[in-house]
Amino acid sequence: MNDHETLSVEEIRYALQKRIQEGLQLAIFNSCDGLELGEDLADLHIPQAIVMKEAVPDVIAQRFLKDFLREFSGGVPLVQALRQTRNKLTDWDKDYPYASWLPVLYCNPTEPLMQWSRPQPPFLQRYPWQTKLAASFLLGLAVISNLGVLSKPPTIPVDQPNVISSEIKTTKVYEEKSYGIKIEYPTNWVLQEKFDSITGDVIKLFPADNPEVELILNVQDLSENSLDLEKWKEKIVADLQKYSESFTLLQTEQIALDYKPGHKLTYTTTRQGIRYQAVDIFAQKGNKSYMFTYITPASARSLFVDYQSQAQKIVDSLAIVN
Repeated sequence: MNDHETLSVEEIRYALQKRIQEGLQLAIFNSCDGLELGEDLADLHIPQAIVMKEAVPDVIAQRFLKDFLREFSGGVPLVQALRQTRNKLTDWDKDYPYASWLPVLYCNPTEPLMQWSRPQPPFLQRYPWQTKLAASFLLGLAVISNLGVLSKPPTIPVDQPNVISSEIKTTKVYEEKSYGIKIEYPTNWVLQEKFDSITGDVIKLFPADNPEVELILNVQDLSENSLDLEKWKEKIVADLQKYSESFTLLQTEQIALDYKPGHKLTYTTTRQGIRYQAVDIFAQKGNKSYMFTYITPASARSLFVDYQSQAQKIVDSLAIVN
């Protein structure tokens, strides 16, 4: 639990047994000494459990859970979903060595491998971690960390846009007061709130019929870094180079975002073996950075061009209201 308290499986045995009787199929433990924990769990005949080999940093545990749920609820088989998620964690190996080999799957050989069987609309299959867990899907998550043990599955919020009604039927208006932003977007686009404290992503938009096209709004507080616009541009380019398997900056332009001086970066990048083409448009107001990223797989070049004007209209509609 912390430097002074520990919690054994024996102390939570009854709670786990009750959950298993109620249909628990998968438990994910964020804890140190996970291999021994996995052996103890085997005695409870839990169908499947994911544990960490060693103590895991919170940021890695959070990223693992999000990426794993996205893969698994999108129809990827359990073992393959775990493998793909571990591969994604290799991006963090530089800052957290061997993060990608921490998650381990324990399976009860008498139980079939769990599957996420609830059908979902295509756009929810692409971003399933932002929807509620299906009521028919029983997932037990036990987090052993400084926060202790959660005795019931966590609630993953449904991301519903705060849409303001308008007489114009072709567009909707979204306003997020805590971030001080307001945008207008077409009704045939889907808006999902992200509120990712790790990346700074606030919302993601994509055409309902082409979810490969993504427009992401990122808001970051720069008060601790004290970076001006030029230094911030240099840091963005440096990060793109650092976290990309290959990065090519194609063009830079000076632009305005909500009447604030800014930059537009056009580039290609590769991650997890997939080549992307992208545009970053960003500016600063006060101590905050506001950045749109318009991105598609490079193989979808026609989609990038087809939706670029619509994406630009959304970018141009941004009002920074704080």
